[in-house]
Amino acid sequence: MTSRSNIVDRLSSLPEEILSHILSLMPTKFAMRTSVLSKRWRHTWNLVHNLDFDDNHPFPELDRFTEFVDRVFDLCKTTQVKIFRLNFFRFYIPESIVSKWINKALGLNVCEIDVRVRHLELPLSLFNVETLTKLTLHFTFLHCPFLDLQSSVNLPCVKNLEIVILNEPCEYVFKVIHGCPKLESLSLRIRWWNHEEDYSLKLPTLKRLELSISESTSLINKVVVNVPNLEYLLVDGILCSHLVIENLSSLVKAKMSCEVHHDHPEVELLKGISEAESLILAFKSCNSIEDRRYLPQFPNLKLLEVKGYVGHGYQLIHQILKSGSELEDLCIEKPRGGHWKEPERTCMLMNLKTIKYTETRGYDLNIEFLKYMLGNLKVLKGLTITCDTMFSEKEEECMRAKLSMFPRASKDCQVHFTRSRIYPTASLFS
Repeated sequence: MTSRSNIVDRLSSLPEEILSHILSLMPTKFAMRTSVLSKRWRHTWNLVHNLDFDDNHPFPELDRFTEFVDRVFDLCKTTQVKIFRLNFFRFYIPESIVSKWINKALGLNVCEIDVRVRHLELPLSLFNVETLTKLTLHFTFLHCPFLDLQSSVNLPCVKNLEIVILNEPCEYVFKVIHGCPKLESLSLRIRWWNHEEDYSLKLPTLKRLELSISESTSLINKVVVNVPNLEYLLVDGILCSHLVIENLSSLVKAKMSCEVHHDHPEVELLKGISEAESLILAFKSCNSIEDRRYLPQFPNLKLLEVKGYVGHGYQLIHQILKSGSELEDLCIEKPRGGHWKEPERTCMLMNLKTIKYTETRGYDLNIEFLKYMLGNLKVLKGLTITCDTMFSEKEEECMRAKLSMFPRASKDCQVHFTRSRIYPTASLFS
């Protein structure tokens, strides 16, 4: 039997930089607790390069928590903090205290700041820092007492910026965005919009863009987007109806989940994303596009997913199928009770290999759509039909029988049935 004295503590024998890395992977409150393990561990946590605080802290009073965070900063010996994270939405922390902690993190040459609080005061020092590469701000109310319209913002190394604001945005937000000349990823989510002026997002280095506005109490004139190197675009909420896309020549993938109330904004939006290789559309309204002559072509499209309404008669589906000669994968999730007409005879889907068809109830128009696809797609490998729980076994057997009688242009095509509970299309940001 091995005695306790012969047991080797392999973890404690690891080099200090490795121990520091391990402790940096856990919340700071747990890393600090390791100081009681032994003399070897008493000061090891001081070298952690991530400072992570949240509202599940072990202190019943806010004063004790703020003392804890202050003590961590005072004892921290690392020369550079990689990540400073503060997630405190359940309780209120005074803006001045959060601002003080951000300043202390900046003094430690922080690379990433992630602050999620109710009320936020941004210190002046945050707007001119060279070490910062990623900035995440989630807040309800923003206070910038030192940043007026004449002040400059210079964040030369920030490549990732995420801003979530629950009240109306202010000029500060857009000023911060334009103060990041090397920005590659931008996520801007706004709950309330009460402004009517135009905004311009001219970001030549941007590769990923997420825009969302949930509610508006006033008219938005337009948001102009000029991002020639953008590869990924996600737009959600009511913003789509007012989005003007000037340059998306490098777009690869786009997701749209929007309310559309007029023909023109919808057509202009589709023109802006028509060069994408992958397209997900989740429309929340059922308006008709009156004149399809203005709909764009989709010459590069390989993957198409359509959810929800796309207008009376689903003209948009027909237009994309007509022009998407490179299309390989098609996924349709139609609204409950909706009908699909068969594509127009001019469709040239030479490369379509898979179809996923969701929420089918066996209506005749739906059957005609599937019949046409099976009879004309020569390289189709698989058709997967997903039915909701309201679809009875008898209905499924009837549909199977009908589909088995349809001629198939592809001898390799396999038809599969699956079941799942279908819910209304959720936000693409969820």
